[in-house]
Amino acid sequence: MTNNWKPIYTKTETIQKLLHDISILEKISREYFSKHKNKQLDNQLILLEAQGSADIEWYSVKNIMIQNDKLSVHGISSQNTSFVAINNLFKAYKKKFQDTFSNDFLISLQKQVTNKTWKSPQEKDEIQFGNIRNKDVFVVEQIKYRMIESFIPPHFTDVKNLLDKLTQYVNESLENGTENPYILAIIVKVFFVIIHPFMDWNGRISRLLYLYILKQLWCIKSVSQLPISHTINTNRNKYYAQLEYNAKNIMKHARVTRDINGWWIAIYDDVSIYKTVDYTNIIEYFLTITKETYLNAIYMHSHMKIEFDVLNDIKKAVTLSDKQKKIITNILESQLHDFSWWKNIQKKIGKCFNENESNTIKQIIQSHSEKTNCITNIAQLSELDGINKEDIIQLFQNT
Repeated sequence: MTNNWKPIYTKTETIQKLLHDISILEKISREYFSKHKNKQLDNQLILLEAQGSADIEWYSVKNIMIQNDKLSVHGISSQNTSFVAINNLFKAYKKKFQDTFSNDFLISLQKQVTNKTWKSPQEKDEIQFGNIRNKDVFVVEQIKYRMIESFIPPHFTDVKNLLDKLTQYVNESLENGTENPYILAIIVKVFFVIIHPFMDWNGRISRLLYLYILKQLWCIKSVSQLPISHTINTNRNKYYAQLEYNAKNIMKHARVTRDINGWWIAIYDDVSIYKTVDYTNIIEYFLTITKETYLNAIYMHSHMKIEFDVLNDIKKAVTLSDKQKKIITNILESQLHDFSWWKNIQKKIGKCFNENESNTIKQIIQSHSEKTNCITNIAQLSELDGINKEDIIQLFQNT
């Protein structure tokens, strides 16, 4: 049976230009990550994505370490629910998806990312672990200290029908190539949140689905190429503003009332509410975020690679204590691109290193300085209105 639904959006000049830029960056990203394979650095970027996705929902944990593909945390219990949530996302992002997009696949994702995130059996029951919701939900988001426009998703009895429509649209698009991969991924992410099939974790699963679609269509090989939640989280309020805009448009088509228990519910005369949504604004927003993320991922990977190489060179030249390693790492993370810092902190360095060691370290760091100039230029490209393909390729060749 053919799905007769066609998402509503206008292919504006902005969208066309963003898709053009992204098509170039996708190729450059593929070439860069293929040329600079480093499992340790890839894991760091995947962790940033997992932490970003959790932090958007106000689950924040610092001091997470990666060793042998596994996460550990200092200062709190490994059973801490926020850490467990990030760990679950980290594993999900690293998974090689072979599953067909289906309701069962979505439920399997929900089970994977929510596993053991509850504090009590009652909380496990409340999130309805491994099940599509059988209750109505009331969605609010927060911008700083202000609760944004409330959204009441479809009645729980309509969820399965709407998910069937979504899975049919996705599988037909994947098979026939009828939708641009990035636009398809955005529509899946947004439509999934509109349906809100689970009691909780819909936002985090939707961002996972965005990257799932792009992996299935070979736009990216690894989440490390596109840690989009990390970028979103740097301006979380703009993300919430997009959700608010969408919520207002959808709620225009609803009659809000209370059920017999006093809960707010939304009655949609046409339960196929996805047909009323104009995706143009949110497509522009997510394409902009995608473009920035492609650039930022290469920038971050390049910067981490230089830190990694510099630290290894220093370890070969100078025997470092744990305290000295920490000092060097802090310097590399914050000051690698600007060598005016050396005189300002030389006294501090002198307390931990002798003169010969200090001079050796300075020479090693300075030997990598030219590479950071290229990285800075790459990062600045995200601020330009247009991208010159040859200039970018030249920059990446220089790095």
